[in-house]
Amino acid sequence: ADVDGIPGSRTTWFRGYIQWLPGGVVPPSLSKRPFMIRHGTKERILDAAKAYPWAKEILDGWVKEADKILAEAWVVPEIRHGYPANQVCPEHQSQLKFDHKDFKRHFCEKGNHYLEGKEWLDKEAAIHVHTQNSNRCRQLGWAYYLTGDERYAKKAAELLLAYADRFPKWEYADARSTGYCSRVGHAVLGEAWWSHGIIQAYDFVAASPSLSDADRKK
Repeated sequence: ADVDGIPGSRTTWFRGYIQWLPGGVVPPSLSKRPFMIRHGTKERILDAAKAYPWAKEILDGWVKEADKILAEAWVVPEIRHGYPANQVCPEHQSQLKFDHKDFKRHFCEKGNHYLEGKEWLDKEAAIHVHTQNSNRCRQLGWAYYLTGDERYAKKAAELLLAYADRFPKWEYADARSTGYCSRVGHAVLGEAWWSHGIIQAYDFVAASPSLSDADRKK
């Protein structure tokens, strides 16, 4: 149904959330990347880092976090559609240590036992990793934007291309409902949370030589 008679809009699983069918906002053709932040942000950050010790400390912290990510291997789970609900052990009502490697065995410290064969737990563990991937990719994008160091763009490009290869082939959570036309998240809102970091990372590194023209078309 159209929202308030506005063509090109559709209600989803709750009244306040609107999906625009044309697919977002097209930036002006003369704009230069990155589109998602105000132009001149880099200069303001670097100037502040030169002028204020506290700003330099924050900037150095951002870059150090990105340096840590460079040494890590990406894991792109095939399991999807999880909801980050911080599920607890149904027997002991205690927080679980999720299996973020194989997404199969989740540990309850209070009961000293593993929970296996619980699909909702496997999916939650996987969405934690998908979300972490998105956040780390954005961190690398920021580091590339602020330093120009190609190592950060190259590492971000690895993950972006890994998702670009898989994403179109992944099925929706529920194709019968607009609100659940999500390939990674549990619903469109979850997809939005996940995709923001991925999109912003690409915005930062799109012009990098680490991506070929063929890569960008993906």
